[in-house]
Amino acid sequence: MTNSRENLIHNANLDNTEFDFTEEDNGKYIKLCPKGCINTATVKFMKKRLYDLSCENDCKIIMSLKDVKSIDSVGLGTIITAHKNCAHCGGQIVFSDLSPLIMKTMKMLSLDRYLKMTVDLKSAESIIGC
Repeated sequence: MTNSRENLIHNANLDNTEFDFTEEDNGKYIKLCPKGCINTATVKFMKKRLYDLSCENDCKIIMSLKDVKSIDSVGLGTIITAHKNCAHCGGQIVFSDLSPLIMKTMKMLSLDRYLKMTVDLKSAESIIGC
């Protein structure tokens, strides 16, 4: 049995754009779960925590995007920066549970060659080594 905790980081409703961001640490990796739209208006609610985690030495992060409706260019920039931070600090970040639309967009931008992306949590855990 793993010791698991879940924190509600932020819940915002800005201009009818709902956004939640939760964090769960199961002792093997940290799972981040944004919900809603990752865009200019909402990225500020997850950016600092994501960057802090991604700068920890040997961090292991899985960001489940299963409840993300859309990601704009600011959101993509945030995700790319988190990936760079992890790589620089010897850690890993894997993006899991991408919707078909978001996966198609990531592939169209060739981000699938740069970021680690999977269709489900189990595959992400395998990549991270859990």
